[in-house]
Amino acid sequence: MSKRDEKITEAISLDGFEYKGQFYKAMTIASLLQLERLKSPYAVGGDQLRSLVDLLYMASHDVKEVRKMTIEQWDDVVSDYADTLTLTDLQDLGELIRNRNDVDAATIILPKEDTGKKK
Repeated sequence: MSKRDEKITEAISLDGFEYKGQFYKAMTIASLLQLERLKSPYAVGGDQLRSLVDLLYMASHDVKEVRKMTIEQWDDVVSDYADTLTLTDLQDLGELIRNRNDVDAATIILPKEDTGKKK
Protein backbone atom coordinates (compact mmCIF):
# COMPACT_ATOMS: atom_id res chain seq x y z
CA MET A 1 0.00 0.00 0.00
CA SER A 2 1.38 3.43 -0.93
CA LYS A 3 1.95 6.19 1.63
CA ARG A 4 -0.99 8.12 0.12
CA ASP A 5 -3.24 5.07 0.45
CA GLU A 6 -2.10 4.54 4.05
CA LYS A 7 -2.99 8.15 4.90
CA ILE A 8 -6.45 7.79 3.32
CA THR A 9 -7.07 4.53 5.14
CA GLU A 10 -5.90 6.03 8.44
CA ALA A 11 -8.10 9.12 8.02
CA ILE A 12 -11.19 7.05 7.23
CA SER A 13 -10.55 4.60 10.04
CA LEU A 14 -10.36 7.27 12.73
CA ASP A 15 -13.30 9.66 12.64
CA GLY A 16 -14.03 10.12 8.97
CA PHE A 17 -13.50 13.40 7.18
CA GLU A 18 -14.99 15.85 4.69
CA TYR A 19 -13.41 16.60 1.34
CA LYS A 20 -14.89 19.02 -1.23
CA GLY A 21 -18.31 18.83 0.38
CA GLN A 22 -18.41 15.03 0.50
CA PHE A 23 -18.29 13.36 3.91
CA TYR A 24 -16.34 10.12 4.17
CA LYS A 25 -17.55 8.21 7.22
CA ALA A 26 -15.37 6.37 9.65
CA MET A 27 -14.87 2.78 8.62
CA THR A 28 -16.73 0.30 10.73
CA ILE A 29 -15.79 -3.31 11.19
CA ALA A 30 -18.65 -4.18 8.80
CA SER A 31 -16.98 -1.97 6.19
CA LEU A 32 -13.74 -3.89 6.61
CA LEU A 33 -15.56 -7.22 6.37
CA GLN A 34 -17.21 -6.06 3.14
CA LEU A 35 -13.84 -5.01 1.71
CA GLU A 36 -12.61 -8.51 2.52
CA ARG A 37 -15.52 -10.03 0.60
CA LEU A 38 -14.64 -7.84 -2.38
CA LYS A 39 -10.98 -8.94 -2.20
CA SER A 40 -9.97 -5.29 -1.92
CA PRO A 41 -6.31 -4.43 -1.34
CA TYR A 42 -7.59 -2.26 1.55
CA ALA A 43 -9.03 -5.26 3.37
CA VAL A 44 -7.45 -6.04 6.72
CA GLY A 45 -8.06 -8.81 9.20
CA GLY A 46 -9.60 -11.45 6.97
CA ASP A 47 -11.02 -14.55 8.62
CA GLN A 48 -9.52 -13.60 11.98
CA LEU A 49 -11.50 -10.35 11.98
CA ARG A 50 -14.75 -12.15 11.15
CA SER A 51 -14.06 -14.78 13.80
CA LEU A 52 -13.46 -12.07 16.38
CA VAL A 53 -16.72 -10.31 15.49
CA ASP A 54 -18.58 -13.64 15.72
CA LEU A 55 -17.08 -14.18 19.18
CA LEU A 56 -17.92 -10.65 20.38
CA TYR A 57 -21.50 -10.95 19.15
CA MET A 58 -21.92 -14.33 20.81
CA ALA A 59 -20.46 -13.01 24.08
CA SER A 60 -22.80 -10.03 24.11
CA HIS A 61 -26.08 -11.74 23.22
CA ASP A 62 -28.34 -14.42 24.65
CA VAL A 63 -27.31 -17.84 23.36
CA LYS A 64 -30.97 -18.95 23.37
CA GLU A 65 -31.74 -16.35 20.71
CA VAL A 66 -28.61 -17.16 18.73
CA ARG A 67 -29.50 -20.86 18.62
CA LYS A 68 -32.73 -20.06 16.77
CA MET A 69 -30.92 -18.33 13.89
CA THR A 70 -30.15 -19.81 10.51
CA ILE A 71 -26.70 -19.19 9.01
CA GLU A 72 -28.16 -16.43 6.81
CA GLN A 73 -29.80 -14.75 9.80
CA TRP A 74 -26.53 -15.06 11.73
CA ASP A 75 -24.62 -13.37 8.92
CA ASP A 76 -27.16 -10.53 8.81
CA VAL A 77 -27.21 -9.84 12.55
CA VAL A 78 -23.43 -10.11 12.88
CA SER A 79 -23.00 -7.72 9.94
CA ASP A 80 -25.42 -5.27 11.56
CA TYR A 81 -23.56 -5.62 14.85
CA ALA A 82 -20.20 -5.13 13.11
CA ASP A 83 -21.52 -1.89 11.62
CA THR A 84 -21.79 -0.50 15.16
CA LEU A 85 -18.12 -1.24 15.91
CA THR A 86 -15.29 1.08 14.93
CA LEU A 87 -11.63 0.19 14.85
CA THR A 88 -11.24 2.09 18.12
CA ASP A 89 -14.04 0.00 19.66
CA LEU A 90 -12.26 -3.16 18.58
CA GLN A 91 -8.99 -1.96 20.08
CA ASP A 92 -10.75 -1.01 23.33
CA LEU A 93 -12.56 -4.37 23.52
CA GLY A 94 -9.29 -6.19 22.86
CA GLU A 95 -7.62 -4.30 25.70
CA LEU A 96 -10.52 -5.05 28.07
CA ILE A 97 -10.39 -8.75 27.18
CA ARG A 98 -6.60 -8.88 27.62
CA ASN A 99 -6.84 -7.14 31.00
CA ARG A 100 -9.65 -9.45 32.09
CA ASN A 101 -7.67 -12.51 31.05
CA ASP A 102 -4.65 -11.24 33.01
CA VAL A 103 -6.81 -10.84 36.14
CA ASP A 104 -8.40 -14.27 35.65
CA ALA A 105 -5.00 -15.90 35.12
CA ALA A 106 -3.63 -14.25 38.27
CA THR A 107 -6.45 -15.67 40.39
CA ILE A 108 -6.08 -19.29 39.33
CA ILE A 109 -5.09 -21.45 42.28
CA LEU A 110 -3.06 -24.45 41.28
CA PRO A 111 -3.56 -27.70 43.21
CA LYS A 112 -0.78 -28.74 45.55
CA GLU A 113 1.68 -31.09 44.00
CA ASP A 114 1.37 -34.67 45.22
CA THR A 115 4.71 -35.69 46.73
CA GLY A 116 3.64 -39.26 47.26
CA LYS A 117 3.96 -38.96 51.05
CA LYS A 118 1.00 -40.10 53.13
CA LYS A 119 -0.13 -38.08 56.08
